[in-house]
Amino acid sequence: EQWLRADLAANVKFAPAFGRDDAMLLRANTHVVKSGLEFGDGTIEFDLAPTAEGHFTGITFRRQSLTNHENIYVRFHRSGAFMALQYAPRVNGSSTWQLYPEFAQTVEWPREKWTPVRIDVRGSQMDVFVGGGKEAVLSVPRLRNATTAGEIGFWARVNDKPTEWAAAISNVRITKAAA
Repeated sequence: EQWLRADLAANVKFAPAFGRDDAMLLRANTHVVKSGLEFGDGTIEFDLAPTAEGHFTGITFRRQSLTNHENIYVRFHRSGAFMALQYAPRVNGSSTWQLYPEFAQTVEWPREKWTPVRIDVRGSQMDVFVGGGKEAVLSVPRLRNATTAGEIGFWARVNDKPTEWAAAISNVRITKAAA
């Protein structure tokens, strides 16, 4: 698959990670974007493995730009505690995480192990499933960014250590809803 290295190309690599032959590793808050895909409604699935030092990984969808998109992110350093998973759209460059504490959840994120994630997007609603569970761990009844379609991307970082790899992503599957 084609992933556009949206900013610093040295901060994404495709290599073996945690027992898988081909994973996408990210660092330094670099955003990578799936080129040639316009996503509005459907399902985004992937496996996520935080490194030993990773702090954050996020997925953006309905992405119009670096400053306007829907955003779900994981705080690996909060694994098992409140705010380990949060929905916080970026609107006109502003991070909105403080505005939506009701969209933060407690989730376990084991280090250096793969965890499946599924995101279902339907109109203004979104459900996030973690670990192959049948029940959503996070539901958003009304997405807050005004975008209805756009790119899909990933980002990750280790706070204050831009040279450290933060997370690996593999088995990305994107299914657009039937029109």
